[in-house]
Amino acid sequence: MKYNTRIISLLFAFLFVFCSIMVKAQLFDDSIYLKGFIIKNNNDTVVGFIEHKNGYYSNVRYKVNENDRKKIKVDEAEVKRIKVGINSFDRIAVGNKSHLMKRIVKGEVSLYRFTDLKASSNGPNGGFSTYEVERLYVVKGNTAIKLKRRKFKEDIKKLLVDDTELYADIDKLKFNDSLLEYNLKNIISRYNSRRKNCP
Repeated sequence: MKYNTRIISLLFAFLFVFCSIMVKAQLFDDSIYLKGFIIKNNNDTVVGFIEHKNGYYSNVRYKVNENDRKKIKVDEAEVKRIKVGINSFDRIAVGNKSHLMKRIVKGEVSLYRFTDLKASSNGPNGGFSTYEVERLYVVKGNTAIKLKRRKFKEDIKKLLVDDTELYADIDKLKFNDSLLEYNLKNIISRYNSRRKNCP
């Protein structure tokens, strides 16, 4: 009998904690919503206040008015483009998949940051935790290249092949440098600017 009482007590404790978390999530949403719009794949446009995130890998939540409590969800796969505050996210095809990526530079050559959600095991005790992983993509035409440590300089040079003057700056890039995105943004912006000024 003691064994059953203990199980029931643990079950009630678990339910209490679970319900408390759910209520807190519903009542105290600490997400930031910024003015913007969502363009769906069928070209329908939703204007409102979009949840600001580093990346969108499941649902995109928005509110029609800034003070609304009700949030509306749109499946990320149905979205072609998002403008939230000053940030823009475009759907970019990579192989046979496509992802919403944050636009860093837009031009003949574009730079994007893709934020993905990964899960890892917590070891023999079970359970798992999730974390975000960011990757940079350089896009030219229909070619999207994920930058990888081993050959990222060669991949960038392939896309900027018609402006070899930038190669010296590309050679100075370091993959793990916290300024990689900033430096790459400057190189690609210079490339795009020069291409616009070509006769």
